[in-house]
Formats: sequence, structure tokens, C-alpha cells
Amino acid sequence: MNKGKWLWEFSKRLVVMCVVLYAIVQLYSMVVMVVSSDFSALTILVEQITDVLKTCVFGYFVKAGAENVIREYRRKKEDNTNDEY
Repeated sequence: MNKGKWLWEFSKRLVVMCVVLYAIVQLYSMVVMVVSSDFSALTILVEQITDVLKTCVFGYFVKAGAENVIREYRRKKEDNTNDEY
């Protein structure tokens, strides 16, 4: 497996792991809050866990966008060299 493919798969796995952990924390917290009848930490929890998920997904989108720009640049450069011959 080449380095680029490994990095791509790693970043995709990282985003999936962030989403799964987000869901687990939310579900566990909801159960604990319902059982204890104490919802005082709800606003803080939602803000903090959502910030982590936003950062993870935003980082993935930036990486994917940069890869697309590089891929298109290389493709145009390759097309220009093929047109010369």
C-alpha cells in the first residue's frame, strides 16, 4: 500500500472514529442525565463535543480539498505536456 493511499484511509478512519465516539458519548451522557435527573451539564457537553467533531470534520474537508486541488493541477500539467507532442 502506498503512502498516499494509507494516509487517505487513515484520515477517513479518523473521521469515522470521531463520529462514532461522538455518538457513544452523547448516548451515554443522555442515559446518565435521565437516570440521575440532572441536566445541568447538558449545554456544556453539547458545546464541547460538537466543537471536537467540527474540528475533525473540517480538518478532513480541508485535506480532501487540498488533495483535489493538487490532483487537478497535476492533471492540467500532464494535459499541457501531452498537447505539446
